[in-house]
Amino acid sequence: YLSETGSLEEAKERLAKMSWFGFVEHMDESMRLLSYTLGLDLLRYTPVFNANTYEKKLSTKARQVLEYHNKKDIELYKFAMDLYKKRVATMEADRENEHYNPNKFQCDSNIICWDKVFGEHGSSFPKSQVAEYTKNMPVGKMKANILCGPVEGCQREPVGVLQRLWITMRDELH
Repeated sequence: YLSETGSLEEAKERLAKMSWFGFVEHMDESMRLLSYTLGLDLLRYTPVFNANTYEKKLSTKARQVLEYHNKKDIELYKFAMDLYKKRVATMEADRENEHYNPNKFQCDSNIICWDKVFGEHGSSFPKSQVAEYTKNMPVGKMKANILCGPVEGCQREPVGVLQRLWITMRDELH
């Protein structure tokens, strides 16, 4: 939260100096950008997410109030998204770089969940059972406590010599 006295310009400067940042709503692309930026071929990651099942719609009035009180945060988000898109475009244009891997991550469809506070140590349950597990739990408690993720995480294939050659040839033809 950027207060009225908080420096939006300072926040933008700090963000621009960061080697990497990503967005949850662009997780796959953010992980590819992390791999490229750090100069490694990240082949696997495991996202974890809340098991939120409540209605997420806002009234027009509620949206207006939130936008009014979060103007600087919204402006910083837009700045960050523009900067992020520029970095992704740079990555995608740099196909000769040995750390560029165009292969998208494929996430395991087998999703498990667990209660990080009240569950038994090590216990988990399939995502299909979240409603049953949480039916008597207040929404806020469920949001804070129930986490889910793909059993085998998300993986992608490494870029081999032949694939790198194909990428180069394809780009030269276009």
